[in-house]
Amino acid sequence: MHITQIISDYLIPYITHLGMSGYWIAAIATLFETILILGLFVPGSTIVLIFGALSAAGYYNFWHLMAFTVPAAILGDYINYKLGEKYGRAWLVKEKWFLKQSHLKKGKKFFDTYGAKSLSLGRLIPGLKETFPFIAGSMDTKLSKFFFWDTLGAIAWGFEFLIVGYLFGSSINFAKAWLGRITIFIAVIFFIFAALYAVKLFFAKYGLKILQLQKSIWQSVKTNPDILKLINKYPKLFAFLSARLTIRKFSGLTLTILSITFLYILSLFGETTIEVLTKGVLFKFDVMLASLVAYFRDTGVIKAMLFITMFANKKTIILLSATAIVVFILYKRRGYIAPFLISIAGSTATTWSIKYLVHRQRPYEAYYQAVGFSYPSGHATIAFAFYGFFVYVFVKEMSSLKSKINAVMVGLGVIFLIGASRIYLDVHYFSDVWAGYLIGASWLVIAIGIYEYLYFDKPKSEALADRKAKYMSYALVLVCFIFSVMLAVNFNPKPIKQKPVSIRQTNSVLSVFKDSCTKYTTTILGEKQEPINLIIIAKNDNQLMKDIRLAGWHFADKLSFESIKKSITALAYNKPYNKAPISPDFWNYKVNNFGIERLVKNESIKLRHHGRIWKTNYSIKGERIYAVSVSFDTRLKWIVHKISPNIDKEREFLFNGLRSKHLIEKYKKIQFVKPFAGFNFYGDKFFTDGKAYIIWLK
Repeated sequence: MHITQIISDYLIPYITHLGMSGYWIAAIATLFETILILGLFVPGSTIVLIFGALSAAGYYNFWHLMAFTVPAAILGDYINYKLGEKYGRAWLVKEKWFLKQSHLKKGKKFFDTYGAKSLSLGRLIPGLKETFPFIAGSMDTKLSKFFFWDTLGAIAWGFEFLIVGYLFGSSINFAKAWLGRITIFIAVIFFIFAALYAVKLFFAKYGLKILQLQKSIWQSVKTNPDILKLINKYPKLFAFLSARLTIRKFSGLTLTILSITFLYILSLFGETTIEVLTKGVLFKFDVMLASLVAYFRDTGVIKAMLFITMFANKKTIILLSATAIVVFILYKRRGYIAPFLISIAGSTATTWSIKYLVHRQRPYEAYYQAVGFSYPSGHATIAFAFYGFFVYVFVKEMSSLKSKINAVMVGLGVIFLIGASRIYLDVHYFSDVWAGYLIGASWLVIAIGIYEYLYFDKPKSEALADRKAKYMSYALVLVCFIFSVMLAVNFNPKPIKQKPVSIRQTNSVLSVFKDSCTKYTTTILGEKQEPINLIIIAKNDNQLMKDIRLAGWHFADKLSFESIKKSITALAYNKPYNKAPISPDFWNYKVNNFGIERLVKNESIKLRHHGRIWKTNYSIKGERIYAVSVSFDTRLKWIVHKISPNIDKEREFLFNGLRSKHLIEKYKKIQFVKPFAGFNFYGDKFFTDGKAYIIWLK
């Protein structure tokens, strides 16, 4: 029997009925894992993780688990401290029992680097967390200092493992399902962050060389005889340019860069707003992307996105802002406070003013009821203005180039995830988020400009917080982080029940397809693809689905981890999979409602008939009108299929299949569009005579 099945079928039901004893089991497991040597054999962290998951299901109280596990972790560390105090110097010289010299050396090196703070940091490092209290005792660390840092680390450790378990859902089975469904999402996020990390490594390695090369080129330009002649010819012009490029004054290069950046951001925002107001290409892209996101939306990923989006929520931002101001004061960096508040207040006021002026409604597919209008996104605005300012502070205060680049990458990652969460939850269109980023960026530039103007000529203050103030700030940040995470965990808005689409009556089927966008399928960028080649009239979805199945076709599964796994298995073993997922397509700015397919006999999913069906918002004589586009997959190229160019042949195949089963009441064949040849989104060529069938099902 598989280990996960044993856990879900036997262990979990047993643990859920332990009652109060369960808290003590979590505490004892934590204690034993923490103690030196015993920690090698007791999976305390895993047990705590499981209890965290059970707390989400209501079997155990989250805060009661914290109350049991954190003191147990501190007690275990204290035992290690006393062992180090008594035996540490002897054990550091040679190995004892299972205590490896390599672990002790790593732990001692870490402790020498970070001092008592390593007790907090080391708590989060598997394999080394048991050794730090031991080393602290062997090095005669003051007991009060030990308890302070160890308590912070124990709280962070307990919170980390319990909250991860809590987030994974109400049971281990849910956690497994959740992890499976979001694999694709994680892969995309991983790719984006891998790209950011690659950029970071590049600049960390070659950044200084690039700067040196730039200085060398600039020096060559300045000493070039032709350039010198030009300077002498137009002295006033070059004097002005020199004043704008000097690094000695705020009015020089600093103001020039800030001004150009601000004007460029302003121009982008203007273009975006015009596109939205005039319903241009970007507006159409917004609608299609919202439809696509709703098509792929998954319960597990929604849970993660609700968690992420709360880090730009009003309550969280107020809490984080208050904490930031106190930390600025403790670290004697009061100069950041006014620009920081201006960045937040200015961007927020601008966003809500534009929301009121534009009056754009939220996407129809929104997951929950958000407050206010859609354009621009307040969350995206505050993400850039708030977290962007902290990136600026870290870049300003840090000395090493690598640390500065790390700060930029982390900041961009947080900002990107918050914006992505708003799009995924469909509470905002893409352009809402983009406009929000631009507003936040513009106010961030203003805030940076104010700080640089006030402190440009002043020497940087070397005075920093004393030790007591640092400890206070660490504790404050930890408490703030815990409260922020709890706010995010507890954010569970009620999903919107989608209202049924109002169906309009029409006297003519072709009146539904009078516009160009209703005659052709399109890419997500609005580019014309294959035309609609069948129009089906049926009583309802049930009749349509029944008749399509009677004609020998199957309805495709939605794209998910499970369906992808089945597709890969079918390809690997050359087996059929009648419901393999079909890539979505667009018609009239909407993703197809159904995907249909029919495999060629004894063939795998490489070779198949396939089509997409859209429900129109029209009916004729009480029967629903459906738009259909069909084609034939000849082979796989990369991860998508290549279609046969003769899409008319596939139109006839579906029509003849329905007619052979006597499912058609009446039909007519019409010249729907002009004959033409073109390419689809994946670069596959197709041609058509432009005709289409109008079919009334029995």
